[in-house]
Amino acid sequence: MLRFLAISCLLAATVSGQTCPYRTNGVIDGDVTLGFMFPFMSGDLCDGAPKDLSTIQLVEAAIYAVKEANQQNTIPGVRIGLEVWDSCYSTNVVTDRGIAFLGDRKVSYEQNAGNNCGTQFKAAMVGDLRGDRGLTAASLFSDAQLPVISYAATLPSLTVSPRYDYFSRVIPSDAAEARAVAILLLSQGWKYVSLVHDDSVENLAAAEAFRGEAASSKICISQTFSIGIGANDATVISAAASLSQQTRTRVVVTFLSSVEFFVQLSIQPDASNFEVIAGHRSIGGLLSGVSLPLDIVITSPLGVNPTTPHTFDDFFKGLSLASADNQADPWFTSFWESVYSCAAGSSCGSAQEAMHRQNYQRNLFALSVIDSVRATIKALGDLHLEKCGGVPTACDAFMGSTPGEVQDAIRSVAVTGDRSVAFDASGDPATEMFVYLVNTQSGALNELARSVDGMFMLTGGSTDLLAGPVSCGDPCMDLACSSLDPDDENVTQSHIDGEILLAGMFAINEFDPETDGGCGALSPEGVLRLEAMLYAVDQINRDPEILPTVALGVEGINTCGDPQRAGHGALKLVSQYSFGRSASGSRETGDSTKQHLYGIVGPPSSEETRAVASVVQTYGLTLVGYEADSHQLSSPNTVPNFARVVPTYIQSYFAVGEVLQRWNLLYVQVLLSEENYSLNSIMRSYFKRNEVCVAQNLQVPTDDSGWDQVFSDLSSKPEARAIVIAASPPEIQRFLAQIQQRNLIGQYFLIASDDWPLEDDFIAGYESAARGTLVVKTSPRQYGEFQSYVTGLDPASNLRNPWFRQYWMDRFGCNLPGETSQYSNPCTGNEALQPNTDVNDETAAYVIDAVYALAQALHEIHTSVCGPTFRGVCGAMDDLPGDDVFSELIQMTLTSPNSDRLPIRFGYNGDSNVPYHIFNIQPGGPVEVATFDQFTLTDMLEPQFYAADGSVRTSDLYSVCNKTKCLECDQNGKDSVAYTTSGDIWIGGFFEVSEPDSTQIECTDSLVLYNMQLLEAFLFAIDEVNNDASLLPELTLGGIGFDSCGSKKRVGKEVGNFYSGTVDYRPGYNPNRVSIAGMVGGGSSDTTQALSNILINLDINTISYGATASTFSDSKKFPHVLRTVPSDEKQAEALASVLADFGWKYVSIVYSDNVYGNDISQLFTKAAVDFDICIAMSLVVGKSTSQQQYGALIDTLRANTQSRVVVLLTSDLDTRSVLQAAEERSVNDIQWVGGDTWGSRGHVIQEAEMTSVRAVTLQFRKSTSEGFREYFTNLGAYTNFRNPWWANFWSDTFECNLLIGRDTYDNSCSFNLDLADWFVQAPEVTYVINAVRALAVGMDAAMAELCPGVTNHICPELQNDQARLANIIRETSFTGADGDIFSFDAKGDGPAVYDILYIKPGSDTVYTKIGSWNRGTLSLDERPNLSAYGCIGRCDECQRGPSRQVTTIPGELQIPALVGVHGAAAGVAHSCGDLREAGIVNVEAVLYAVAAINADDSLLKGVQLGTTIFDSCLSPGPAVGQLSSYLSRTGDYEGDTTWRYIAGIVGAEDRDVTQYISDIAEQYQFIQVAYSSVDSSANPFLLQTSPSLHDHFGVIQDILDQFGWNFVLLVSDGKDSQHRQLAESIYDAQSDLGFCVERFFEYDRANADTENTLHLSEANVVILVMALDSAAQLTDRLNLGRHVTFIVINTYPAPTSGAKLSANLAGAILVSIESPSVSFTNHLASLQFDNNVRNPWFDEFVMSKYGCTSSGSQKCGTDLGLMDPTVSVNVDNVIDAVYGIARGIDWFRTRLCGAGSSGLCPQFFDITTEEIGAAMMDSDYLTDDGSLVDMMNGTARRSFTLWNSDRTESFSMF
Repeated sequence: MLRFLAISCLLAATVSGQTCPYRTNGVIDGDVTLGFMFPFMSGDLCDGAPKDLSTIQLVEAAIYAVKEANQQNTIPGVRIGLEVWDSCYSTNVVTDRGIAFLGDRKVSYEQNAGNNCGTQFKAAMVGDLRGDRGLTAASLFSDAQLPVISYAATLPSLTVSPRYDYFSRVIPSDAAEARAVAILLLSQGWKYVSLVHDDSVENLAAAEAFRGEAASSKICISQTFSIGIGANDATVISAAASLSQQTRTRVVVTFLSSVEFFVQLSIQPDASNFEVIAGHRSIGGLLSGVSLPLDIVITSPLGVNPTTPHTFDDFFKGLSLASADNQADPWFTSFWESVYSCAAGSSCGSAQEAMHRQNYQRNLFALSVIDSVRATIKALGDLHLEKCGGVPTACDAFMGSTPGEVQDAIRSVAVTGDRSVAFDASGDPATEMFVYLVNTQSGALNELARSVDGMFMLTGGSTDLLAGPVSCGDPCMDLACSSLDPDDENVTQSHIDGEILLAGMFAINEFDPETDGGCGALSPEGVLRLEAMLYAVDQINRDPEILPTVALGVEGINTCGDPQRAGHGALKLVSQYSFGRSASGSRETGDSTKQHLYGIVGPPSSEETRAVASVVQTYGLTLVGYEADSHQLSSPNTVPNFARVVPTYIQSYFAVGEVLQRWNLLYVQVLLSEENYSLNSIMRSYFKRNEVCVAQNLQVPTDDSGWDQVFSDLSSKPEARAIVIAASPPEIQRFLAQIQQRNLIGQYFLIASDDWPLEDDFIAGYESAARGTLVVKTSPRQYGEFQSYVTGLDPASNLRNPWFRQYWMDRFGCNLPGETSQYSNPCTGNEALQPNTDVNDETAAYVIDAVYALAQALHEIHTSVCGPTFRGVCGAMDDLPGDDVFSELIQMTLTSPNSDRLPIRFGYNGDSNVPYHIFNIQPGGPVEVATFDQFTLTDMLEPQFYAADGSVRTSDLYSVCNKTKCLECDQNGKDSVAYTTSGDIWIGGFFEVSEPDSTQIECTDSLVLYNMQLLEAFLFAIDEVNNDASLLPELTLGGIGFDSCGSKKRVGKEVGNFYSGTVDYRPGYNPNRVSIAGMVGGGSSDTTQALSNILINLDINTISYGATASTFSDSKKFPHVLRTVPSDEKQAEALASVLADFGWKYVSIVYSDNVYGNDISQLFTKAAVDFDICIAMSLVVGKSTSQQQYGALIDTLRANTQSRVVVLLTSDLDTRSVLQAAEERSVNDIQWVGGDTWGSRGHVIQEAEMTSVRAVTLQFRKSTSEGFREYFTNLGAYTNFRNPWWANFWSDTFECNLLIGRDTYDNSCSFNLDLADWFVQAPEVTYVINAVRALAVGMDAAMAELCPGVTNHICPELQNDQARLANIIRETSFTGADGDIFSFDAKGDGPAVYDILYIKPGSDTVYTKIGSWNRGTLSLDERPNLSAYGCIGRCDECQRGPSRQVTTIPGELQIPALVGVHGAAAGVAHSCGDLREAGIVNVEAVLYAVAAINADDSLLKGVQLGTTIFDSCLSPGPAVGQLSSYLSRTGDYEGDTTWRYIAGIVGAEDRDVTQYISDIAEQYQFIQVAYSSVDSSANPFLLQTSPSLHDHFGVIQDILDQFGWNFVLLVSDGKDSQHRQLAESIYDAQSDLGFCVERFFEYDRANADTENTLHLSEANVVILVMALDSAAQLTDRLNLGRHVTFIVINTYPAPTSGAKLSANLAGAILVSIESPSVSFTNHLASLQFDNNVRNPWFDEFVMSKYGCTSSGSQKCGTDLGLMDPTVSVNVDNVIDAVYGIARGIDWFRTRLCGAGSSGLCPQFFDITTEEIGAAMMDSDYLTDDGSLVDMMNGTARRSFTLWNSDRTESFSMF
């Protein structure tokens, strides 16, 4: 580093004398500079022709990303600069340009702070860095400690070697691409390939990496072809021909940079037999128009995917010679001339621009350039936030950042959104993401699949597009494959040939993660379960009743109990078959026999089943489970085509509930193991149906020390004498032992399920405690036939099961001949298996059932499709959909082939419906006392219960709740909560699940169905956080979801319980303050306020997803409240915008008497004024409003026959009451408008469907979460244990009764109901998810800041500083639930975006989105035919609010004008600030010009010229709104009732307003004449009478050149928008003008920083863009102590010779323009107060300026000499603009109508705007005082007068 520092200092010294040196590279100036290096020209001298002209896109991509960041102010207050260098494909040039970039770099090294020799903060380099030049550059920049990010370099060594420790990249390395190729090959079963590569550095590295991946993946590379770069055709032809001549490998992996090989391969005779996999460097050639009859699958990093659309595409296509930034991209002209064969300035024109748009093909690395630049800028932004604390400035701490700090920021950056970027510790992308693209013969690329960190996913295309499995053969005869390790014995398959094959998956070995492959010791049960399948297939093949004409075969697969291995086994299985479009996989055997795969039996565990299902669901295969019992497999949406012959582990609790009810055990306690604790919710739900109350849930302690607490809790509920046990057998035994030790025998009734074994030895030693227990069990299996079969097996005869010999040796501890084992004794041959001791696994019986069930289903299909006598599989079964097999299976009822002959039945979802048996534990053993089948309990015997002495009890045989003591049963679910299973820290969530009762404390049974999604979104979001390893990595987030019933009182009660821990929500909830992370809620402003009132005292933060009242934006009042929704202030503005757009200007409002209603009604009233909306009446409803009073309210609304629009600013329930009252009165003539509380809620319009038709409502933007949709629709009726309201929600949604929950309806729910058919995602879902995630992200960030290193608990620093946590949350941003970046605004509010909804007539009251309102802009996609409503006649109530004024002079020829009468209001959209004297003068200038033209008989003879003057308030919003309304004739302007012809538009003085209204003028095809300096070159409809920017630039450049000045300070008047905008233009053009601006800032009279900056500046020339009096005021305040020359631009009015001014302006040069005409000055002098009726703002101005009044003793006088024309720099320009339009129109009138004609003739109206514009573009004309205006190219040519002040402060012209 010291060596390089010396070099850079030497370079800096050589240029130190040049303040702004001339640069040959591309430049964008900025506070922080990024380097960018790309290859364009070629050769060590850069004098060779470009190799690839498309690389110009890379420069433009970098420019695009930098300018985007600057426009978005990505780093507040910091401008990003760019230096672009051409590497010319040369290592020498890379070195030279790298040193040049580093020459003036300002850098701080932690150890060498004193060696800081540069002047610029050059933060990082973004570069190509491919090949050898990349290694050189990476080494150079690492030596210099300059972070470098490559957008194209893929050499693995760049991130492996410490030599390049400052290197990072945004696309994965060649090693990662090699892994992606291997993943693709494995997914398709292609394990035998050829390799072709060229000898470029990158492709050599990729080929070498692929060889390694192939070896580890057991992929054989049969042969390799290496083609030199630039090899002649003969070499390429030879390689293609050699590959074609061999017949072994049909899959070719290529790493090539050109397409010549593909062309040659495609013309080989058997080209169609090849599958080609290409690396990403082939993409460019394949997109160049080459058409190849080959299937080529390209493996491409996702970041360079050419099929991904991007806004850059439109940006680049829109570039031209005129629009390109030649300072940043000096190569663009050369590119353009070379590509389009034209000469700039002559033959290049619109034809080439069209070709440019049409021929565009994005460069492969354009988007990765953008990714690189964005990542670098994001990292700098993170560093800026850390260094500057959010202050928008380039603070010293940031500008002094060390290279190491910049590098650390880059390595830890996380760019989210549509193109995410993050790095790992070595600088590689954090995620290896690849896309597989299929090249079609048309030359297009279509996406087929993706891999993400090694996981392969089909995303498009078709599985039969590619060839089937390809292997070397068995045995493999290719010597090239001999080095691959053979498959180990554990993956050996057991195989029986057949025409139909069933796969069986078994854990033959136990899972052992410590072993290679995860397979541990042999499992005897696994071996025998495989034997059960072999046995079943044998029996079926012998059975004339099942598939008699088809041979059934087996593929036995060992999963080793490992889900990953099971998934891979399934993938390997299906890869051997060709599936096409059906669920029948087929393959040809060696003898040309066709085998079909239709289903899989197994695998054993639930986890393995999920893994296998995820693989085979693409192929439609049916799975039949024999052991997997998880209820989470019950959803057909999650696990399609899955059935099982075993019950789920929760089904037994249906039977338990019936048992409890039958024997009067109605008040129970539940004891659960930790594993089973999630069952407590389902137990409550199931038991509730049987009127059984759960007193409490307890957990089996992990050690015996915890039993004291358990029994203490048990004794606290003395009436709950029944205990339901759901625990493992050892845990049950521990519990029985405790009962005996504590002498509690006979105290409790015990009830257990399937976990209690019935064998006598299980209760040995605990008999007295176990007596009387009721045990609910499935039927014990009887499978004697199979046992007999197994006992007849021996190793010599059993050759079908490759694991049987090892099983035999393990069983008898002997060694078989020819085997190597741990046993020394040989087997004698006398060993024999015993039926009861060796074959006692009941699961074997279920395996047999599964095989028979699947075979029987296939038999039924075969008989139906092929016919009963057809031998083999007919063609119709080849196309059999997977759903057909599954559907047939679940419709069957058959009898088990086992000895017990049990029924085999399936539900709609594939779950087994099995009978249960109830046993009573008696002294003589278990006695069956009842059965439970088909949800019916049948008694057989009365059970025996026992007293402490062992005698049979005859009394007190009950466990019932005394309701005066058992409050939990009295309320029975009303205080239920939803919860996640565990948590180290907890958040509470509040949701209006139910409607409140009259007390507003308790909830009714009426669910608000709409809000169930919000509660589930809360639980889902917590799951997502816990699954995100990057968030709170060592903490588990838990959640409790409360039902607020929409009641403030109830919220207070639940918060108290939650905080204090007085309610035991679930074991694991730690009731202390430290465990509470925050709250989510409430759902309304009322509940949120109630929450806040409590939480502010508890110092806990909450994030609301529904509170919209504006008061929550006040962080002083609500320091701990944030929200993901916008404030009602925005909603009020949106509502008013909608009303105004529909022409609804006379409305009534109804609002709720609550926080929300009172707030938004006030806000809406204010917004209505801004939109000229009159409120006819304002009515309020409250909690006590009766239904009769709602009826009276409707009558009151209808009494005003003109106010037909009613805006409901009410809660959802109040809205429903209003609408229902209107429905009762058959009201159909009110246009209802609703806010977000109405939105799209279905319950709001319940029983009000007729009156609500045509309603228009707002709702929060409906952004959806695909993850939540999948989660929610996969929740089953009986599987959602953690939500106690779910069963009732299901019943109410489908209007049917479940087996659990309440009985409300007359029908039972069918088993084929699917939420996906009903589901429409609520808009608020994403707001709930974002609230949870914001808490998590904020806590994670806060822990990193306040207690770095602490990750496993909440540190005191965070716990005690909740205010800081709130601020951190407020400042955070993250990828939201909808995939967009979410962030709070400065007030802690969410983004203000709303959807506009409409209820169409005849649409069954379905809400239709018709538009949106996004941060102030209304956009309607569809406009319903709705009537406009305004007040007709006298409406006194409308006079109370102010309306926006205009002034109008009637006339058949109109020239509308926009004038900034008022300034813009700071921070208030669409509002006006203070009155401007310059604005009043400009209004008078328009009025004066119109009057003068009308008085001139020679101009527009016989035509009355008129005008309407609008107040733009110097803001685009009001200007655009008023002008659009005027031009579209939707506005109501005084005097605007007659016909009018618009001649042109005058305006405006503000550059931004001018540009905005130019779009409107162009849209409506009107000429616009601006009186401000703008760039009008790109708009043929925009002209200007003010001096052009070019004229201003010219005079400045001439002055500076005259005196040799090239280093200046630039200051503008911050109060004057025109001066400020002119100064900004000068600053932007400095490089073109040949001078350097040291600094540009705005002068604020109230701030001393301006003077301080002038004192600190080294510039001796200061350009002041301001009026002369402002310049004098500024210089009077200075005492610089050195000579400074001031150049004052736009001095107005011009000084007079000999005039004296400030001493500090001695020597100044003043640049002035013309003074106003004498006639206009006299006009102003004639104006008097109280008689200027044409100017509605005039009297207001007089009273404001002089402090007088309109009447009384302080009445304003009439001779005050009021107006000073010189306050406006634009007076002459305004007059000239009006005259210019009038002269242009008159020229056409005279020509078309005749010189002596009067008025407008018909021919006049045939002229076009283009003709008027063309005529005026280069015209000259006379104005009011006879002066000449000379227009050239649409801009008035103006002259400037230069004045100089001598030492006596006198001015003279020169």
